[in-house]
Amino acid sequence: MKWTESFRNWMSLLFHLSPSMILLAVGGSLLAAFTLIIYGFLRVLWVIWALIRDHDLSSHYETQLSIQFIELIDVFLIGVILLIVALGLFQLFIDENRALPSWLKVRNLDELKHRVIGVICVVLGVNFLSNVAEWSGGTDILYLGVAIAIVLIALVMLLKVVDGSIQEEVRLLRKEKAEEEVRKAAGLE
Repeated sequence: MKWTESFRNWMSLLFHLSPSMILLAVGGSLLAAFTLIIYGFLRVLWVIWALIRDHDLSSHYETQLSIQFIELIDVFLIGVILLIVALGLFQLFIDENRALPSWLKVRNLDELKHRVIGVICVVLGVNFLSNVAEWSGGTDILYLGVAIAIVLIALVMLLKVVDGSIQEEVRLLRKEKAEEEVRKAAGLE
């Protein structure tokens, strides 16, 4: 008997601590996002400084410069993913009334997954572009392209499923709202 009571108290304590865990996830995601974005910005400055310092305007350096900037896009996009996750978790579990731009509003975990998967698809595309820019011939790029294509197909299929559940939830919310309006109208008459 004592064991079950102790277990129940322990579980109750864990449930009371769960909002704090969400705060840790939000804070960690924000910290990681800010770190990547600041790192990316500093790398951009470093690449520009190297260009000015070296005075190298050859086509080889142009290719290297393009590759470096494409790779930096990857860094920024991953930072954006982490920022979207932090804001989405904050909005879902801590403060749903937070004023955010419409493109960042999240009503459920499926919407958050939808946004994250969309950015991951872009990151994979940018990553492939970076590898193509560095490609020196051979069939290795084909294998990489096929592997990325398989992952993208799986993510797009997942997006369709997630999008379908979001659409269904929106339809149900509209139906509930319409029924509530009918009840209010019937109560007023």
